Amino acid sequence: MLERTHTVTSPWTVVRAGDKEHARLNIIRDVLWRLHYPGKHRRLHRPDPAVVFPYDKACYERGLIEA
Repeated sequence: MLERTHTVTSPWTVVRAGDKEHARLNIIRDVLWRLHYPGKHRRLHRPDPAVVFPYDKACYERGLIEA
């Protein structure tokens, strides 16, 4: 499903959620990092790339996601 529906205009973002609290915080960071808004803090922490990352076919090969 991910491979068939992942497009440039509507890309998938994968969230590894073994630690639910850590995953939720990183999802919030990801959303805030992507948005452009007045007063955005320059030192906003980026989401952890081991937790939140863009989908890619190689995710299966690296064992980041399972089929």
